[in-house]
Amino acid sequence: MNISEYDDDDIPNYKIIIVGRTQSGKTKFLTRYKFGSYNDDGVTTMGVDSLLIKTPKAKFSYYDTAGQ
Repeated sequence: MNISEYDDDDIPNYKIIIVGRTQSGKTKFLTRYKFGSYNDDGVTTMGVDSLLIKTPKAKFSYYDTAGQ
């Protein structure tokens, strides 16, 4: 069965908020987690960025906040 065939109502939905100081590596952490690569170049997060990762057992919504 393909992941896209799963109904969102059938699996748990987790919302994770990443917080921390400015330029502490929050966005780089999520990029490494999702894509398995690290790039030292980047743009400062303005507001909130989101990332969705779906697996057959759960859906994870990550929210990457701007450091304050």
